[in-house]
This record gives sequence, structure tokens and C-alpha cells, in this order.
Amino acid sequence: MGPGHHETNTESDIPIRMTPEDAQFAADWSGQTGVLLDFVFNGYGTELWVAETGSDPLLPALLAIKDKFRWINHTYSHLNLDNATPEQLDQEIAKNITFARDQGIPILETELVTGEHSGLRNPGLPQALADNDILVVASDHSIAGEPSQLIGNSRTVPRWPMNLYYDVGTRDEQLDEFNYRYSGDGCVSECFEEPFSFDEYADWEADRILRILISGNPDPHYLHQSNLAEDRVFFDVFDRVLARYQEMTSLPIAQPEFTATADIRSDQFEWAAQLEAGNVEAFLQNGQVNLVNAANKELRVPITGVEGLEQYGTQVSGFADTQGNAVTPIKVAS
Repeated sequence: MGPGHHETNTESDIPIRMTPEDAQFAADWSGQTGVLLDFVFNGYGTELWVAETGSDPLLPALLAIKDKFRWINHTYSHLNLDNATPEQLDQEIAKNITFARDQGIPILETELVTGEHSGLRNPGLPQALADNDILVVASDHSIAGEPSQLIGNSRTVPRWPMNLYYDVGTRDEQLDEFNYRYSGDGCVSECFEEPFSFDEYADWEADRILRILISGNPDPHYLHQSNLAEDRVFFDVFDRVLARYQEMTSLPIAQPEFTATADIRSDQFEWAAQLEAGNVEAFLQNGQVNLVNAANKELRVPITGVEGLEQYGTQVSGFADTQGNAVTPIKVAS
């Protein structure tokens, strides 16, 4: 993408790719801010780079600091899986797991992010997920919306897209595409009367992300490798998110891992359903909160201020396990 062109550049001889210096910058930034980055990876990328250039300095640089990030299988070659065959589906998942094992990349092998969130409606995907023991799969929040879905026995976690584009590396390129989408000929929904400056864009995007961050929604945001390269535009935006957040509170930002996010979503969904059905209530008696679960099943109940849960700031909160058709007493925290 070049300023004024508004079109994706797919020429393989001018890729946007992180350097070892970019990787170290990301690791240092994460250590300084406490914000953990999930690196979703395609093993084929390094193989292709070696074939085209003779070596890949990025791979050993990342492996040297691999414990600074969290890692998720992103399929081997980022193939669009919408029309992939069962064999391709299996290979894309399995080969990247093998790559991680060979390189010592610490992944949870039950997690998967497909390229472009593709293949989620491919009728062969449930079997491929089952064959490779995949339990959690990413989907796109802007398409899937709030509900988590089941693909066979696997759960989806919708991820929030940032307005950081995969085909840009510089601030000028990012701003050009943003203005085209929001105030130019490419605008189709939320349209601004005038183009933004880069600072106006970064402030607008930081405010949008912050609203989601403080809403209690556990779903992660996603960006692209290109946004950590060249001008490293991601940090321009997210440093502003952190500055705004720190003006509001000193509490740490909760950063559940990918599978934990799926668990939180599942608990929230089930709790909301049982609450709407009138199957849960609580009462305080003799220094205990008594959780009444009238559903004929186990239920995790969100609760604050009782013993045995996690400390967050000055509060103790979390989910309490309750049995079906039973009352569960929990002592109030002192």
C-alpha cells in the first residue's frame, strides 16, 4: 500500500516483514508496559524467506526471546481455508504444530487462528479440528459479533480487529488507507467529513480500543506483523491506550490467555442464560453469601467480595462453582 494508491500491494519482492530489531523492540516494550503480545505464526514464512534470500535472521532472533511472548498456531502457510480440501485443512494445522515442536516454540497445541479467520464454514473443518485436538479457534468480532460458536467440539473466540492494516508499514501508508476507508471513496458506514491527521487518527483509534477494554469484554484485539515493522505503528496507537487507561486507574489490565478467554466467554454465556431463566439467586446470612442454583446442572457464578477467589486491586472476585439444585455458601471476605 502506498500513499494515494489505496490498493493492496501483493508483490512478493517488497514484503513488509519484521526485523530482529523490531522483534527486540516488541519484547522490550512488552517488558516495560506489562502488555503481553500473542504471536500467531506461520512456519512456512521462514522457509519461504530462506528460499528467496538464503537466510532468515528473524527466526533465531525470535527464538532467542520466545519466552517474552505468547504463541498461537496460525496454520503453516496462511492458506485461505474456505475451500480447502480435508487434506489441506489437516496439513495446515498439523505441520505448524510440528514446526513449533521442532523449534521449541511454546504453544498450546489445542489453540488455532486460521489465516484471515477463513475456513470456519468449511464443512471439513470440524473433522480436521477433531483430528488435531483443536479446542479453541479464533473468529472475527466484526463478522461473528458477540456470540461464541461451536465448530464440532471446538469453541470460537471472536477477536476485535484494530484499524491497523495488514498491507501498510509506515505512518503515511496507515493514515492514507484509514482516510480512504473513513472519509474517502472507500467509506461505506462511519464516514468523517474531513480526513484525519495522524495524531487525530491515533487518538480516535485509542479511544475506540479503550472503550472495549474497560467494558468487561474479554475478547482480544488483533493486529498484523506489518504493524510491528517499519514505523511500528501499533505502538503509536497502543501507547495512547495505556496513557488513557492509566489516567483512569492504577489497576492492571487483565490479559487472559486464549483458551482462558474461551472459558470466560462460556461461563458468561451460561450465567446470562440461567439468570434470564430465573434459575439463580443469592442471599446473605451469618457472614456468608448463599448462592442458590435452581438449574439442573453445574454453574459458575460471578461474584465479588468472598473468600477463595482472585485479588484484583482491593477487591476479590471471580467465578464460584455451584452444584445444580443446591445452595452453595461462601464466606464473605474480611
